[in-house]
Amino acid sequence: MSLTDWTAAAVDPSPGDPPDPEEWHPVEVPGRPERFADADAVAYRTRFADPREGDERATLELRGLFARARIWLNGEQLGEHDAYFVPARYELDLEAENELLVECRAPDRFGGVYATDRVPDERAVPGIWWGAELETHPTTFLDSLSLTPRATDDGAVIDAAIAVEAGEDLDDRISISVRPQGFRGGGVMERARVSADAGERAVVEKTLELREPAYWWPAGFGPQHQYAVRAKLGDSERVVETGLAEVERGEEGLVVNGQRVPTRGFSLLPTGDPTWDVERAANANANLVRAYGHAPAAEFYEAAADAGLLVWQDLPLVGPGAYDAERATGLAGALAGGSSATPAWPPSASTPTRPTTSLASAPRGSRGTGFAGGRGARATTRATTGRSPSRSPTTLPRSRSRARPASGPTPPTSTPAGSTARPRTPSGWWRSTTPTTWSAASARGRWRRTSNPATPRASPDSTQTPTRPTSRPERAREPRATTGTRSRPLRRIRPASSRP
Repeated sequence: MSLTDWTAAAVDPSPGDPPDPEEWHPVEVPGRPERFADADAVAYRTRFADPREGDERATLELRGLFARARIWLNGEQLGEHDAYFVPARYELDLEAENELLVECRAPDRFGGVYATDRVPDERAVPGIWWGAELETHPTTFLDSLSLTPRATDDGAVIDAAIAVEAGEDLDDRISISVRPQGFRGGGVMERARVSADAGERAVVEKTLELREPAYWWPAGFGPQHQYAVRAKLGDSERVVETGLAEVERGEEGLVVNGQRVPTRGFSLLPTGDPTWDVERAANANANLVRAYGHAPAAEFYEAAADAGLLVWQDLPLVGPGAYDAERATGLAGALAGGSSATPAWPPSASTPTRPTTSLASAPRGSRGTGFAGGRGARATTRATTGRSPSRSPTTLPRSRSRARPASGPTPPTSTPAGSTARPRTPSGWWRSTTPTTWSAASARGRWRRTSNPATPRASPDSTQTPTRPTSRPERAREPRATTGTRSRPLRRIRPASSRP
């Protein structure tokens, strides 16, 4: 359930006890209340009843907690948090009636572009920007699902790590499946044994083999194939949508799935609607966007993955003085999707991720070399898994260093069953014999449909790729307008003397 009944007040930032302002004002959470645009610290408060039934357990997740925060439940401090792009997640010991208090302060380290004058104060209000969720779970439940794709000689594999919270002695099996999303392809079904004592947290690892993987491609180079990975234990379930792409930086630019991809795109500052940023970039025929000095919400990465946009992700590390390099590295890995089940974006402070030769997961907001991310973790309890909602895909993804296969994947040239695929032409087009045809509106690869309106559409799960028409579609001839009389051919009139 979402916690939505909130009040807030500007407070003086100070250590110690929770703030106790004299006056509270109703506010919307998630959100950025403009009345506190000039405040250095804002306290948020909500009250709620215990939603658990029987022996259920409860977890709290705060997403977009900007920027430094302290959290109290019923007067007891749960913890502190300093990176808004990584969710704050806690298991709660609830009473019949509860009070949650969150104090948010202006950033001193991971504010990024929000700590500069490039963003108006109304966009940098200390607060809970993306969500506050209270979820209930069975006594034993799946807490997170983390994926690490990598290339092999036979195709690709996905290394899955599943965290299990055991509320009682456990000896069971987790069902794990991989299913194509929106296209025809092979899937995987596996089971993994899990054993743990009551109160323990167990991590189960399983390698899922994809014999003929379908890759995610940038816009204009192929389809954006994605897979749904599902883990299930009893009534608890986690789902992560991810894509597969091999991304590296060569001498002449980016190389995606073994093919050089000329990049064109923009640096984006944060706006009120992250999906609108992606839509603008896609309409401008971009295939790469840079999240300049900030980490957008999960919707940004999801939209980028669907639109075929790579994402160059900055680590928003700013501020004077020394900083913990190990801590910064860990946060970069979280942004890159290296340790969580939710988002996957490429880790970089101000430059694209270093070239690697491995396969990373998912275009749904991925970052780094390869692909990582996905629509993020979805659980039956609607709780996300330990990191910022990615949800996945499309950026320069992160991946483990690994030798590249001798022959990488090639752009798709297959067509639906019943048609014969033709090789890619020197001009860079893909052809097929399917009824629907496509052409480029410009040399930069924007596609427009040119098929006859009467031609039946291809099915959604078709694997056909954009094709260049071999001939111009015929247009139905319209009947010519005529007058009321019909013209007759002229006849030669012979002289009367020559008539018989």
